[in-house]
Order: sequence, then C-alpha cells, then structure tokens
Amino acid sequence: MEPCVIMRFGINSFLFTSPFTNDSTKLFKTFKRWGFESVEIPIEDPSHIDPAHVKAKLDKAGLMCGSVCACLGPACDLHGGEAPISPFSHDAARVLDKIKAELTEALVQESFRDAKRQQADVVSAANVEHARRYILRRQKNERWYVKLCGILGGTFLGACISKLSTGFSQPIDYTTLLITSLLGLVGSFMLAVFIAKTE
Repeated sequence: MEPCVIMRFGINSFLFTSPFTNDSTKLFKTFKRWGFESVEIPIEDPSHIDPAHVKAKLDKAGLMCGSVCACLGPACDLHGGEAPISPFSHDAARVLDKIKAELTEALVQESFRDAKRQQADVVSAANVEHARRYILRRQKNERWYVKLCGILGGTFLGACISKLSTGFSQPIDYTTLLITSLLGLVGSFMLAVFIAKTE
C-alpha cells in the first residue's frame, strides 16, 4: 500500500512579525481564520519562545507546526570555518534541534502508536489528532504532578529542619527523630524531582 501523504496549506509567520516570540502566538487565530492549516515558525533566538507554550497555542487554534527554521543573520557561521564570527550560531543550531524535537518527536511517536492500536497500515489525520490530544493531557498532568512535588517537598523538608532545630533546646525521642528524618528524606527527594523536571 502506498504511504499516505498529507499536504497542508501553510504560512510563514516571518511575513508578519520578527522576531517570533511567545506573544506572537496571538497571530495563530488570524491564520486559522484565513484558512491556513499549518505555520512555519522562524526562530531568531531560542530563548524567545517556550516550545510547550507555542504547541499549546497551536493546538488551541487548530493549527499544526509545519516546520521550524533558524533565522541566522550575517554574523552567524554554521559551516565551521577556521574563525567563526560568533559562537552563538553553533549553540543556536543545537538548541533549535532540541526545540524541534520537543515539538514534533512526541507527536510523531504517539501518532504511530495510535495507528498501531487501531491496526492501521498508515498513520491517518485522525491518529495525529488523537495523539495531539493525548500529549496535551499528559503535559497538563505532568505539570500538576511536578508542582505538587515542589510544594510537598518544600513543606516536608521545612518541617524536618524546623523540628530538628528545636532539638538543640529540648530533647527529641527516638520515634520523633525517625519520623522527622523520613520526612526530610522524602522532602529532599520530591524537591530533587521538582528541580529536575523544571530545568
């Protein structure tokens, strides 16, 4: 069976704004109203956008990210010459690859999984839509879980430190010391999870 190729009518946001930032996502609603199905996003500096925010706004507008491209000025050198004009160019390319991966890799993999669950030969538009909704729900659940780890971890560790600090002025029995130590360990672990997930 021939692979299914989906062609979409897209637009490059560079026609309307430069640089593209998180605030530029307000254009998505207009693009959708004009009949476009996908957006090509030129990135001048990776720090200008939060991939998760851009993906959420694309989903809300009912658009797909057709592609992500690097906007590199004359001061950027990607060919690896003997004397690069700016060290930013190589770093920008690496970070840009990471951003593209965050926006597309999960969607592609989940689309294949959805098609496989339905025993389909090709990935359909419905599979992509199901994958998009699933990933969005998972991201929301993960953000809630990470925030909860940070809140509880800080509370447990703070309670542990507070209780242990009072031990200098009054004696603490073995059971209280054990419970306090366990709270401290659990709190430290939860804070470590929170820090790792929010880096």
